[in-house]
Amino acid sequence: MDKSLTLNSEADKENDEIFGNNSNMKTVPSSKPHIEEIEKKKSAENERLKGNECMKCKDFQEAVACYTKSLDFYQDDPATYSNRALAYLKLK
Repeated sequence: MDKSLTLNSEADKENDEIFGNNSNMKTVPSSKPHIEEIEKKKSAENERLKGNECMKCKDFQEAVACYTKSLDFYQDDPATYSNRALAYLKLK
C-alpha cells in the first residue's frame, strides 16, 4: 500500500472525528435566497423613491404609506426611517 494513501486516510479519519462524517460532502450555496434579498431591496428602493415623489408633491399621507411599504421589504435602511419620520412631522 502506498504510504501517501495511508497518511491521507489517517488524516481523513482524524477530520471525521473532529468535524463529523460530513467532511467529504461538498455543498453548493443556493443563490435563491441571495436573489430574493436583491429583489426585496429593489422593491424597497422603488417604494422609497415613490415616497420621495409624494413628499415633493406634499402628499405626506401617501409618503408615509410608501415608506412603510419600503420598510416592509427591507428594514435595514436608516434613510427610509428618517424620511418616514419627516413625513409624519409634516402631517402635523
